[in-house]
Amino acid sequence: MRSRPSKQPISRDKNHRTRTPSLKVRSNEQNSRVTKVSRVKKAQPTPNMTEHDSTDEDSESAIPKPKVSVAYIPASYLIHAQTFLGVQRVYNETKATIECLWSATHYFQESARSLEKAANNRGVEPKLKSSIATISTKSMKPAEFIQNDVAEPKVWMDVESVVHHLAASGSKSIRVDFIMKYEAKMINDDSDVEYMSEEGEKLVNPAPKPGRKVYLETISTHS
Repeated sequence: MRSRPSKQPISRDKNHRTRTPSLKVRSNEQNSRVTKVSRVKKAQPTPNMTEHDSTDEDSESAIPKPKVSVAYIPASYLIHAQTFLGVQRVYNETKATIECLWSATHYFQESARSLEKAANNRGVEPKLKSSIATISTKSMKPAEFIQNDVAEPKVWMDVESVVHHLAASGSKSIRVDFIMKYEAKMINDDSDVEYMSEEGEKLVNPAPKPGRKVYLETISTHS
């Protein structure tokens, strides 16, 4: 029989090793290729889109936001004003009103007219004794009432500022009692009336009182 020729071994480098990739390694390589491809295919923002977005943000920031303003609500209260000449009430007003609606100037003017008329009728001279506004609420005790001196109309702003503060704090049934008191002086009483000379000096009893006339009845006797 003929002998088969023996195959000569293939010469390889000593450092070279045969490597047979396993199924796990092949699957990992395929997955890595898929992920690389998917990352490459991911859409990237275009320059036009980024510029458009930036311009929109700049335009929104450039537009000023409107400020929220709190509406001013005037306080409501009951005003009861009276003017007295001695014990006589010469003028009064009572009404429900709100801030800046009731005119203190008008009240002073009308009160002065009524006061002058009453003084002329009684033959007296009025002199202001006190002018006080008393502010109160439903929940206040008499000791907690607030008083303001109101010698002239412009001071009424201070009264209404207190009313507004009470209304803003939640107080209910706010009431203002305004009372002007005048003293009545007799015009023909020399001790109460002062006379001025041309030089501006005070004179006491510049003119004597006229003599008092006494009428006597004549008694006739019949014999």
